[in-house]
Formats: sequence, structure tokens, C-alpha cells
Amino acid sequence: MALKDIVYEQVTPLLFTNDLIAECSKLYSEHYGIWSEENPVAALRGKNIRLSTEKLREWFTNQKSHLYTAKDNNKIIGYAIALRVKVPYWGWVSWVTQLVVHAEYRNKDIAKNILYSIWCESSNYAWGIISANPYAIRALEKATRRRASPKLIHEKIERIIVVGKDNLPYIKADIEYCANSSAARVNTNFFVDHSHISETLKRVITDEVPWLLGELPEGWEWIAFTFNKQEQIELSALEISEMLTTSEMVNRQAYERMQLSSNQTWMNNTQEEVDFIVRECDLRENDVVYDFGCGIGRHAFALSKRGMAVTGIDYVKSNINRATQSKGGCYNPVFIDSDCRTISLPQKAKAIICLYDVIGSFIDEDSNRKILENIARHLQEEGTALISVMNFETTDFHAKHHFEFSKSPNILLNIAASQTMEDTGNIFNPDYYMIDDETKIVYRKERFAQGNDLPVELIVRDKRYTAEEIESLCSQVGLRIIYSRYVNARNWNVNQEATSKAAKEILVKCIKA
Repeated sequence: MALKDIVYEQVTPLLFTNDLIAECSKLYSEHYGIWSEENPVAALRGKNIRLSTEKLREWFTNQKSHLYTAKDNNKIIGYAIALRVKVPYWGWVSWVTQLVVHAEYRNKDIAKNILYSIWCESSNYAWGIISANPYAIRALEKATRRRASPKLIHEKIERIIVVGKDNLPYIKADIEYCANSSAARVNTNFFVDHSHISETLKRVITDEVPWLLGELPEGWEWIAFTFNKQEQIELSALEISEMLTTSEMVNRQAYERMQLSSNQTWMNNTQEEVDFIVRECDLRENDVVYDFGCGIGRHAFALSKRGMAVTGIDYVKSNINRATQSKGGCYNPVFIDSDCRTISLPQKAKAIICLYDVIGSFIDEDSNRKILENIARHLQEEGTALISVMNFETTDFHAKHHFEFSKSPNILLNIAASQTMEDTGNIFNPDYYMIDDETKIVYRKERFAQGNDLPVELIVRDKRYTAEEIESLCSQVGLRIIYSRYVNARNWNVNQEATSKAAKEILVKCIKA
């Protein structure tokens, strides 16, 4: 198995199909565990713990519960159900109520990454899980970068139990629990087999990381919570890299939530930009135009109204849905939900536009190159491409925060979160980004709060370019540079100073060689 190919995602209620629920039920029933020999029901002893589709469906009737999956080749190999509630005087509390991973994928940080896909960098008050599996507890600690302290759990256990009683069927009104400075457990009467716990504990305990939650009697489970105010533990560069990869999978879902609006001033220049596009690409009525990374289709609509045959492509489904729903009138562009790196269209275009941070949204140069290669592939001879990328030169010149990920990855913890992408789109505010001086990758922590989902904070990485770098990349894929200039969204005609605050983008005009 190639763990880098595993996909982590939140499943919206609209996708709670019978097939999905059946797949989760089968995974749980085959891989969660077996009943203990101490189970009061003798007929169950030694048999797999099973979860029916009907019982699983009940979990999703609670609007506060959300499903998160890990998939390998479209097959679910792990999932979690997380309850998220807002508690008076505390704020958001996130409680994982089910966590199961396929036996062949255990001890490979799948559980940690599932939990991280739920929480990412969100500033909840507390995160928790009830489990008899030490690996699940360690996954909680790594995903939240905090240790489950029985002393803190003891201080807050009464309110935690109230949250459970109000929202979870297995936390009964008279539930027995034990929380003190050396133990944290609850009697859920869940008689999962404990025979492997001693051996598992040996694997998760080190001199630096002891086991703090005490022993576990039959029928009991550990109750592990971490809290926002705790000191964060350091993780290795590899662990943080894996989390960032998971975060980027969640990013697309966060982008789905964004409601682009006039508050984002860069969106208010459509007519001027389209005037520029028509002139620079020498467009005429019925000319074929492709918009790679079309967003909600503002350029595509404006070009279509001028008589061009426009197709917009974007991998964010909500953008395509919104664009499609906006269609009407005599001229209608075509919108396709697809990946600009791989899409194959039936004919070549007179012009292709790829504007703002489409190229550079991937941190690996291979992905960005594939977009450019696909642009060159879809251009007719002497066709024109207008490409813009974010300007690294002004990003670097005005930066306040630098680090080297390979040496000090945990410095990323210090990035202040902002809601810039949703509010203004001004991702050049130096208070909110950090540059890796080795790779030149730019990091930000973005908070997404729009839509019906709960707020989430994500680390966002992007690649920004110097003029020399983007020109070289275009030339390598067979595009001849006509010019490149430093621009801002208000006026593409003016070539700004490279390090000016106004020079947020580099605009490149190319001809298919």
C-alpha cells in the first residue's frame, strides 16, 4: 500500500448513502475488535464486535455528529464519527465517538491523520475520545499536539460527562467514572477484549512519553481529553509533513464552503480584466477560450457575453455548481468540474486564461508544470495564454516571519490564524504568512467559518514565483514569452515595481510556439 495515496475527507450528510453506511458497518464489524471472555453475554465471547447499518445510521441523526473517512483506492480503510458541540463558557468541544481502522493499516498513523482531518489547526476548547485502544489515545495526542493529562481531565470531568450525557447514547445518567491524578476511565460496560492491551502499551510507552491514564478494568474504557491551553508537544518534521498533506486534502472541502463576495476586492475588476483579455488575445466572436481554474466563472461569463465560446474548468465542485446555476441568457459558457492538470478537451483554443493562484496552489513543481503543459497542449498554433501567479519577490521583501521547515518544523505552531481568504482575499498581509527560506514555500493558517459546517483552521501552503522562475517554466513547456509584468488586480496595464506592495501578481503573456 502507498500511504501517500490515502485520501482523508469529511463526508457531508448528502453523501450518507446506503452503500457508504454499509461499507462503514462492514469495516467496523470486521476490524474493530472482539468481545472479551469477561462479557456477561456468554454467546458473544470471542466473537467480532458488530455494528449494524441501522445502528450506524442512528449516529447520523444527530446533526452535531460528522463522519470522516480515510480511503485507499476509493475503499474506506478507516473512519471516525466526531461530535462537536459548543459548551457554555468553554467554546467548541470535539468528541470522537467512533474510530476504527482496517487491521492491515494499523500502526501507520492512519488514525492520527483521520483525527487531524477532523480538527486540523482549529482552536477548540477541548478534544477527546473514549477508547480501550492505547493507539487511539496516542493518535489523539499527536493530532492535537497535546498530552492527555489525567489531572486536567479530573478538573473538568463533571462537565465532560454532562456533555456526553446530553449527546451520546452510551454515556448514561448514572455512569461510573474514575478521574484523578493517575487515572482517567469510564465504565461503559463495553467488554471489548483487553488481552492485547499490555503488549500494545509496551509499544506506545517510552522514557520520554509514559502512560498517564492508569490501568483498565474489564468493561471500562479510557477517557482521554486534551485542552487548548495545554503546552503543545513537538512533532518530527515527517509527522508534521504528513499532517500538512492531510490538511491540504481538507483544504479543497474548505474552499467548497467559501462564498466569494464583493468584499474580496480582487473580484471587482472583471470588466476591465476582460477588456484586457480580449485585446491581448485578439479575440473575436466564436473564438474558443478556456478558463483554467475558473472559480465561479466571472471571466467566463463576461467573455461569453461578448460572443466567445468559453469553457471554464475548476476542481472545486461548489464553484462549478454556483457557476452553472448562474447561467442564463443568450450566451452561456460551459463549466466542467475537473482537474486542470489532467483534463482533456475536444478542441484547441484561440486563448487560455489561468489567473490568480491556480499555478502555485500546489507546492510541488511537477503539479504546477502539468497545468502549464496542459495549457500548451490545448492551445492552437499561435494561440495566446495569459497566466498570472503570486509574486514571491514582494512576498519576500515585506515578510516578517521566516523559518526552515527541515530544522524547526514546530515553528509553524506560531502562525497567527486569520480569516483572510473568506473576508478579503488579501493573502499578502505579512502578519499572517511565514516563508520557508530553504524551499521558498509560503505558509498561512486560514480560518474557514462560512457555510453550514463548523469553523476549521487549516495550514495552507503555496508556491509563489519570481518573474525569472515563471518565465522559465513557461518556456520549458513550449510557450514563447511575449512579456511578463508585475501587476495588481486594479490595472493589468501598469508594470509595477517588483517589490511594491501593489505588485501582488506576475502576469505573463505567452504564444504557443
